[in-house]
Amino acid sequence: MSTKSSRGTAIVLLLATVALLWFEIPDFLRWIRVQRAIHQIGSESKEEVDQARRRLLAIGTAALPVLLREIGDPGQVHCERLAEVARAIDAAGAVGQIAPRLAGPRAEDRAAAARLLGRLKTEEAVPFLVPRLLDHDATVVSDTVIALAFIGSPKALPALRELLVKGPADARAMAAYGLGMLRDRESISLLERALRDTAENVRFQSERALGAMSRDAEPASSSPENPR
Repeated sequence: MSTKSSRGTAIVLLLATVALLWFEIPDFLRWIRVQRAIHQIGSESKEEVDQARRRLLAIGTAALPVLLREIGDPGQVHCERLAEVARAIDAAGAVGQIAPRLAGPRAEDRAAAARLLGRLKTEEAVPFLVPRLLDHDATVVSDTVIALAFIGSPKALPALRELLVKGPADARAMAAYGLGMLRDRESISLLERALRDTAENVRFQSERALGAMSRDAEPASSSPENPR
């Protein structure tokens, strides 16, 4: 290869590298701004928290992937603040980024997606979660019910009632748990019938649900306890 040809190749490579960096640097700088705002949102100062929210809202949908990753982290102690920002940016868009994982081939991925949607706490997620009540994996069903309880939408009630009647034993037990957490008084007769279920865990969760409804002076909990 001639010197001229080698020099031309080097210039092309240099220009390609510069172009690549030119387009990636803004993304990198945006990522840094998002990370700083996420860190700041954990502040005890209301002023700093509000400032972090404004920064994330200004970045907009480009901040969603990082926000959702943080919301899905079990160690993230400021999940609710971050979920509030994600909903404010674009609730439907956030759900749209997570929902395809609910149909993935691995049960652990489907369960993780259900948990993340539960932490996001938006009704936009309910139509995507309800089909997973029929998942063949018990953990996915369990995490889906807990997610629906976190969201607290009455739109999930018909599917939970049907699951209590027609589902396998573990799913029936989780349906009773979900109906109790959502304080669905219309399901009382179904839960009373479930007290005679052949499965002990169904009877136990049905009794708990009925007990919760008998103390129904208080609203449904925003942080459902784990039934397991």
